[in-house]
Amino acid sequence: MADQPQAQPQNFAPLAVSLQYLKDMSFESPRAPQVFVTQGPQSQVNVNVRVDGRGVGENTYEITLHLEVKAEAGGEAVFLLEMDYAGIFTVAPQAPEVLGPLLMIEAPRILFPFARQIVTATIAAGGFPPLLINPIDFADLYRRQLAAAGSAGSTGPTGTA
Repeated sequence: MADQPQAQPQNFAPLAVSLQYLKDMSFESPRAPQVFVTQGPQSQVNVNVRVDGRGVGENTYEITLHLEVKAEAGGEAVFLLEMDYAGIFTVAPQAPEVLGPLLMIEAPRILFPFARQIVTATIAAGGFPPLLINPIDFADLYRRQLAAAGSAGSTGPTGTA
């Protein structure tokens, strides 16, 4: 008699990406074309990132990375990029203390490389040297969000980070 394979228990990932998408994007170069033909001071680039989350169904959440990249030289804007990159995530049932970090740390960590590539390509298409955004510590961003929510009386871990 042949050995029958044992039924293996299904291992479900606690977080699954259903979809990723560019939700909104704007790129401005207010000083073009002068910025390309005059040698001015070195640009200072600032990157701001915020994470939002909201439920869109049972165990399903939309997580959005809001990125703002602003370059200035001599007190004037060189370029400004604003982008919302989002994903739909399905989550296995979790305790609330696990759900917040899963959605607000792990989900943006999954989305970030794709958002970073779009930012780099868009800035290069705008005529500027490509910008590589350094990795982001989403755990630190989440901790700061919790601290701000605690002092502001906000709703908790699936709000803005």
